[in-house]
Amino acid sequence: MQTKIALAIALGCASSISFAQMNKTVDVGPYAGISGGRATTAFATQDFSTNAYIARFPAAAAGGLSDTTDTHNTAWRIFLGYKFDQNWAIEGAYTSLGETKYTLNGTAGAYAGNTAQFRVDNNAWSLAAKGTLPVSKEFDLFALLGGTSNYSKTNMGATGGFATDMGVTASASKTRGYGMFGVGVEYKPTANIGIRGEYHNYGKFGDKITNASNNTGRTEMDAWLVGVSIKF
Repeated sequence: MQTKIALAIALGCASSISFAQMNKTVDVGPYAGISGGRATTAFATQDFSTNAYIARFPAAAAGGLSDTTDTHNTAWRIFLGYKFDQNWAIEGAYTSLGETKYTLNGTAGAYAGNTAQFRVDNNAWSLAAKGTLPVSKEFDLFALLGGTSNYSKTNMGATGGFATDMGVTASASKTRGYGMFGVGVEYKPTANIGIRGEYHNYGKFGDKITNASNNTGRTEMDAWLVGVSIKF
């Protein structure tokens, strides 16, 4: 009797191990996907503010400036990853974070009725470790932590007195490395297809604006995205 019980327990353990290994095997392999959503830009106050531009636009010291910002734009992301098991993967991606605008408006004095606009276009290449916590057969929670190569390009345009005093070229660009993180949830209607909702923070872009050189100005970017992934 004891022999039969021991044999039954051994067979049960073997079956559980085999099932776990089978599920683990299913979760191994490459995947790819695409997502889209909304990006948000935070302009560095030291670079993008009426006070920051007094050195570049001398007449601004007398007052008569106001500023407006357009901080939201459409973002899209393509990604390629490899799952080592059900918990760990590595994921590389390209993310376009769109173009946002910072505008100086002349309200009085030498710049009255004139504008100076800075259109900032940001994108990022990223490579991150992805940790996944399975919640159920269909749902996973996940987090991303890695690094980015952040590219920023600022196109500048001005009218009237702003154009006379600007003293910079029409555009400036800067690439810099930074850290990134993300969190999200994934719904898997089938074993090979996932629908993802996620938040990413890409950190800082650009360089400090000075009066002596042409710079992009510093920004920080994040994005909310919804997309689909396919496991090969």
